[in-house]
Amino acid sequence: MNIEKMTVEELKAAAAKCEKLENEKRTGEKFQCVILSDRFIYVGWVKRTKARIYIRDAKNVRYWSGNGLGPSLQNGFKDGSKVDACGDVVVEKSALRHTIDANPAAFK
Repeated sequence: MNIEKMTVEELKAAAAKCEKLENEKRTGEKFQCVILSDRFIYVGWVKRTKARIYIRDAKNVRYWSGNGLGPSLQNGFKDGSKVDACGDVVVEKSALRHTIDANPAAFK
């Protein structure tokens, strides 16, 4: 495929295909904040099984500044926050304290 010679319609079709693949990749996942019993906090694409919680593209939240964790999860973290990308994380379900829905657009 030669990108230089693609028409607008072909580009739109390619973009739609990419979006579809991205959505399929996230089937069964929900973008959430996961708070664990050892006080670790992760944000990412969460999928639960009977015994484990899988967090894809996880970010470890070490410190957040602003009005609290809830607003930060909806609007993004403010300057001064410490959020580290850490890849994929697997957690035993027994370590889970609670989850909070988050806005994936705030983490792009």
